[in-house]
Amino acid sequence: MNSCILSLVEEYEQYSSLYDEEAQYYFESLFENDGTPMIFCDMMGMPSYLQDIPVTEYVQLMVKQSQNTTVIIKDVRKGNATFRNGEWFVPVFFRKSISYIDQGGYVFSVNDYYDTDFDMVMNLRYDPDAGRCFIRSITGSLTADKEFPKGRFMIIDKSSEEGFQYARYMESLTVGGKALDYNEFGQAMFSYGEAQVDDPDVEVHPETRFEGYNYDVVSFRFTPRNTRVRLRYGYAPFAYSLEGLGNDVNHQSNAMEIGTDIGIAFRSGARSKMSLNIGLGISMSNLSLSYSPMYPRVYTYKFLQSPQNGIYSVGTVDYEVKSASEAMRYIDVFVPVYFEVEHNVDPRVIISWNMGFKGYYGLSASVVNPYEIKATASINGAQPKPVTLMSTNGEGTSFIEANTYAKNDFEVAAMVNLGLDINVYKKKLYAMLRVGYEYGLSSYLSTTNKYMSGRPLVYDPVSAQHIAVNSMISGISFNRSSLWISAGIKFKM
Repeated sequence: MNSCILSLVEEYEQYSSLYDEEAQYYFESLFENDGTPMIFCDMMGMPSYLQDIPVTEYVQLMVKQSQNTTVIIKDVRKGNATFRNGEWFVPVFFRKSISYIDQGGYVFSVNDYYDTDFDMVMNLRYDPDAGRCFIRSITGSLTADKEFPKGRFMIIDKSSEEGFQYARYMESLTVGGKALDYNEFGQAMFSYGEAQVDDPDVEVHPETRFEGYNYDVVSFRFTPRNTRVRLRYGYAPFAYSLEGLGNDVNHQSNAMEIGTDIGIAFRSGARSKMSLNIGLGISMSNLSLSYSPMYPRVYTYKFLQSPQNGIYSVGTVDYEVKSASEAMRYIDVFVPVYFEVEHNVDPRVIISWNMGFKGYYGLSASVVNPYEIKATASINGAQPKPVTLMSTNGEGTSFIEANTYAKNDFEVAAMVNLGLDINVYKKKLYAMLRVGYEYGLSSYLSTTNKYMSGRPLVYDPVSAQHIAVNSMISGISFNRSSLWISAGIKFKM
């Protein structure tokens, strides 16, 4: 019986490659011809892989789907035999490796893929009267650290890599979250899944090059998205810093802007990008001043009165300024130039920082609230009378308007920003939030006295009118000093 069993195992190993019709005939003759003997499917890449199938089905798969098949059997040992009904039933244990080339020319090798062999059990029936052994069934199992793809799968052929950029992307390519694991033949086999590289701005497009029996040979096309386009709106609750206000003079300022930027990004790290950007936008800023002293100042102004009988005399005017106010609006076109660093903290979230410069060119400067002074005036000791000066309103009051173009036509400001981007559509469209600071490198410097440190009003005896000497805006120095909050959208193209 032992020699019969050993001979049967040797014949199984010899004919398992099914290299011709004669080998197919002898292979099938090793099995019992009654019923439907089952065999473990050890053909990687087949839909029935690792399942028990009829011997006839196994033979058809081998004949149609494989060539140059190599089978190695080792570590053969006989199990405990059982005698019943005049026959012996014996399990035979052995280890088996198999490799073959399929019709597409791709190599499937269990030992190369798993670095191990199948554990097989051949269930035999030995007939003492006939002196022959027959295979009743063959079962198998596999103990390995990794699994073969289930269902239809993909093969990635390393030999199809073209060019440095392609090779660089392939090094970091993952499919379904798993890195490529090439066998010694330069092939990687994977279940279908999302293909990604470590650069979040590279779009990966799988393309089927060949359709096999249960797999697709896939190559990849990579589309970098290195262009940045941003549309944003910004608001600054504080737009300017001022000097020369004098006591009891308060100010408020704010600014709004809308603009678009475009930039080109370059990879600076595994999950980081640096981009160079330039933009164009329009900005509107407001500046208002108010003077409302707790203890109004009184000052005396002397003037030469009209002659009486050819004799000149000196008159006096006592002014007590109660309040003053003025508001301006500036509209500028600006061009930002900056570099930005992006870091992907996860596939949906980007944090960034940038720094650079903004150049402003003044389009217009206008008076929003006219300069207005409220005071009392006492001429030559007479009862004080209220005096209100504002822009000409047809009542004959005089007014010197502010120098609305006192702010420079061209300004430069340095800026720095922190940002947060949230992906809202396929890593192409992001919601954008920025917080930053801007400091003007050029400013308007007043050439007049500080307001209220000189004489804001004088008396014209010829017209008998009170005249404003200079506005508050004209008496201060100011430059940009803004805390910006911006929101918008960012496109990656």
